[in-house]
Amino acid sequence: ATIVSTLVAETVFGFFVIASLAMLTAYLGWLPALVNVPDAKAFEFSFYARHLPPVAIVSLALLVVIAIASRWASRRVRGLALHLLQGLRILRSPLAFARLVALPQLGDWVLRAATAYALLAAFGIPASIKAAILVLVVDSVATALPFTPGGAGAQQGLLVLALGAAASSAQILAFSVGAQVVITVANFLLGLCAIYASFGHVRLRRIRRDADRPEQAVGQS
Repeated sequence: ATIVSTLVAETVFGFFVIASLAMLTAYLGWLPALVNVPDAKAFEFSFYARHLPPVAIVSLALLVVIAIASRWASRRVRGLALHLLQGLRILRSPLAFARLVALPQLGDWVLRAATAYALLAAFGIPASIKAAILVLVVDSVATALPFTPGGAGAQQGLLVLALGAAASSAQILAFSVGAQVVITVANFLLGLCAIYASFGHVRLRRIRRDADRPEQAVGQS
């Protein structure tokens, strides 16, 4: 519970960044107008845009259910609530949050933009700060609305819509799929390196068994 709530605290700044970028790109006219989305064949986004009222009602209902469930859990599962509060404690100190969470994440977003810029150039698409920011916005929005696994299809459709003036549909699709493959492989390899640096091996069953030992010792005591 503490780990999950910590991740939630970390996403606060990320949500602020992507929301700001999305509003900026929409304000500058970099993204297509919302009225064009239903006819853009952008997979689930076109569906959402054609059915805004029911989508809004369902989203509001889900928020209400989550709020009720959270109150129910906080009342009946005191220990879980305490663990959740521990993970969110960093939000009580704005200066600590800015220094320990926001600043490193700001560097992360800069590196994401640089990666998008480099991959655009690698796939023969005119690279620019504008295009890199559009890639970040489309990727984040497609992930936030997972109508398909990992936003597959939606991301490609929106990228074709957003970058259509800079390259052909075939180039954009090749970039989108290729970039996902490259980033996934890189993340996997870095994850293995991190596991090895932390535990001295990459045997996941042994790591799980070692992680359970402290809990068993506490239970026996």
